[in-house]
Amino acid sequence: RKITSYLHLLCVGHHCDCLTLLFQVDCSKYRWITTEDGKVLTACPLILEEVCGTDGITYPSECGLCAHNL
Repeated sequence: RKITSYLHLLCVGHHCDCLTLLFQVDCSKYRWITTEDGKVLTACPLILEEVCGTDGITYPSECGLCAHNL
């Protein structure tokens, strides 16, 4: 799945007060499964590279942002 999003770097805490840079997030590089009841699940790698979403929330990683947007 491919989701286009704007990410903000250099974020502090859970409030994104940072320099805005534009990135295209390619969520297809993460493995997704759909359960029988229709839930979409993924297992994100344990890499802490925080990113800010356009919603102002700091996510622990790009994968975390992708998981939130599904």
